[in-house]
Amino acid sequence: MRKIKLLNKISTIVLTWILLAETSPFLGQENIKWDIFISQSHQDEAIKVALKDLHEAGRKYGLIFTIQNGNKILSQNSIIVGSPDRNELTAKFINNHNIMLQEIEDPQGYEIFTRLIDGRKIITVSGGSIIGDIYGLYWLWDRIRVFKEIPEINVKRYPVLKTRISLPWGRRGSAGETKEQIHQALRYSFNWISGPAILDLVPWDSEPERTNNKKNRERIKKLIDYAHKLHLKYYSFVNEFTYHPSLLEEFGASLTAEDPKFWEALQEKHRRLFRAIPKLDGIEMCNDDISGF
Repeated sequence: MRKIKLLNKISTIVLTWILLAETSPFLGQENIKWDIFISQSHQDEAIKVALKDLHEAGRKYGLIFTIQNGNKILSQNSIIVGSPDRNELTAKFINNHNIMLQEIEDPQGYEIFTRLIDGRKIITVSGGSIIGDIYGLYWLWDRIRVFKEIPEINVKRYPVLKTRISLPWGRRGSAGETKEQIHQALRYSFNWISGPAILDLVPWDSEPERTNNKKNRERIKKLIDYAHKLHLKYYSFVNEFTYHPSLLEEFGASLTAEDPKFWEALQEKHRRLFRAIPKLDGIEMCNDDISGF
């Protein structure tokens, strides 16, 4: 009986230690402090989102980030965000240390380089534009999650594909139906995200579709605004030719490609959609249910 109680006690201690280790991976280690220097040009929603993700990822491994806007003294480990033309500290740093930055031709590209100076690690994230800075910060975020620290990084990266589309996930939803889905798309560098099918958005001349679609449009307009703040394009998708019977009745059209009124109805469907949601960036057309986009 005493052995059983002792074993139970030991098991409890071991289990408690495992739980602490899982919730505090840096247990027993000293926190490592970093300054992140941004500029006035980084007053941007996507930058805020990326910095928040970076903070949350680092906190798990004892990396404490402090955002610096005015203080330009590199007194500890530092991350300088922005190209020389967007952050004067970047220009000053590379000039003082004779560093040659490569030209970033692609707005979505970025260069990250690391210098060890007096025991401090100084990392510069220099993008071809604001979105390049954002993707560079997310590469740091990715490296932290892989190495559980910030390793020495010297890399120049460009997206292989200029357009990266998150596909709709069937009839029940898409990759742009919530703010969290949009946020996730930014994390993994998608730059086009899908909203609902246009059948659920077009102002049909029929009830209950008219009322239901109006509610859908109001919801989607807010998501489009949020996507644009994160530098993402927002599209809807459609299986052509899909329609509401009221559309053919209005135009006196028959369901045949040989009828000119059929094409008039098709064009009007899209005109009504864009008049109702002018900020929608595009439509993805699918000519069957399986493959052909």
